[in-house]
Amino acid sequence: PFNQSRKTELTSAVSVRSNMHLVETEGWNVTTTDGTHPNTAGGLIAGKKLANAIISVLGKDYFI
Repeated sequence: PFNQSRKTELTSAVSVRSNMHLVETEGWNVTTTDGTHPNTAGGLIAGKKLANAIISVLGKDYFI
């Protein structure tokens, strides 16, 4: 979650798997409807930041 409420559990779960990558969302400043779920503007912020995170792991050519 963008509010970091399950950061410890998620980090632990991902760390024991070799085929997963955790995208850290702390500091993304995603605006929400209820403190957890992104609103429209927050969804745009999250989408752009997630796309950049995926590109940083898989490379830009992965999507071409």
